[in-house]
Amino acid sequence: MLTLGRIVAASLCVIVLASCDRSIDAKLVGNWRGEDENTVEEIAFHPDHTLVWWSCSKKELSTPNTIVSSGEWHTNRKQIDVATKQLTWPTPLEHRLLQIDKISNDALSLKTPSSASAVKFTRLETPACAATADSATPPQIESDILG
Repeated sequence: MLTLGRIVAASLCVIVLASCDRSIDAKLVGNWRGEDENTVEEIAFHPDHTLVWWSCSKKELSTPNTIVSSGEWHTNRKQIDVATKQLTWPTPLEHRLLQIDKISNDALSLKTPSSASAVKFTRLETPACAATADSATPPQIESDILG
């Protein structure tokens, strides 16, 4: 009987640990914007574990100035394993390991193992399109123009 109790306890631990990763995944999904003294970055984490990452340097003038990458992401406890390939220039696949310092519904703090400080990201909200009261009638721009 003691063995059955251990199996149940171990199963509960596995379920709890697995659900922690899923809750982090759910919190990550969405568009995030972070900025430090050198760069502005936006990351779109999609529910299918794909992502798009935009990075723009504040100090370099180049064409194009924004580097766009796409790839996949996976979480392991408080780390995000990211594999991206730049779309702006042909480069090999790049792996990054990001440490989640803090995460909430609207704030995310990430750092790499080699960085001393974390970059703070805020969630970007998608604006809702406002419908006009009478969408069938186009707005009149200038009534005194004959045409």
